Amino acid sequence: MDERHKATSSNIRQGDKVLLLRKCQNKLTTRHDFTPFIVVRKKGISVELARRGARLFRNVSMVKKVIPTERNTEPVRRQKTYPIGERPQ
Repeated sequence: MDERHKATSSNIRQGDKVLLLRKCQNKLTTRHDFTPFIVVRKKGISVELARRGARLFRNVSMVKKVIPTERNTEPVRRQKTYPIGERPQ
């Protein structure tokens, strides 16, 4: 049955950062909440999530693992700003 439905096991582990699926309010909203949760515990197909003191229990199908890339792990470097007319050439 797993081959026929292409079911796979979840690769979410304790300590992973995940995004939580949220209800679509309109066609312009994103599918996932953009602030990541941390997986505190996994039991079967349920996960316990934590963020800023709040804890939630959700099904594994409701979360998406955040994959670290160079873009979201490097600190943002800000350019030095100058008042108008005082920028060095």
